[in-house]
Amino acid sequence: MILFFRILGMQMFCVLSSVLVLALPVRAEYLVQGETIVDTSTNLIWMQADGGVQLDWQGALAYCENLSLAGEDDWRLPNVKELESIVDWNRLDPSIDPVFSSPSSFFWSSTRSDRYHVWLLDFYYGYVCEGGIKGAYKTYVRCVRSDS
Repeated sequence: MILFFRILGMQMFCVLSSVLVLALPVRAEYLVQGETIVDTSTNLIWMQADGGVQLDWQGALAYCENLSLAGEDDWRLPNVKELESIVDWNRLDPSIDPVFSSPSSFFWSSTRSDRYHVWLLDFYYGYVCEGGIKGAYKTYVRCVRSDS
């Protein structure tokens, strides 16, 4: 399924990625640790809440790179597969486990689809979308770090 959106003059193409995800069903288990959440199936550590502001893509990259949270400073913007790993296909609006504080909106990933576009994840439905990295478009950020 492919959807087409026009948001603030920016074109976005979205695909329902559950077709791919359903091939390998994984039930995520989360451990809440204050401001962070550990995904025990991937060993990724997530911000419990989004960054609280909407940023453009360059701002999102810088936000995560400069984030100091829970005594750690090695945060980064997640790639699109990492973002997909926290989609809960049994939920809608938002399509994420309620242990996360999350708006039903788009979130940046670090994964480029080409020179001018990057993949985003829409946590209303769990769609993966392609959006432009140039211009005034701003959306949410959820940083991640690897358990080391």
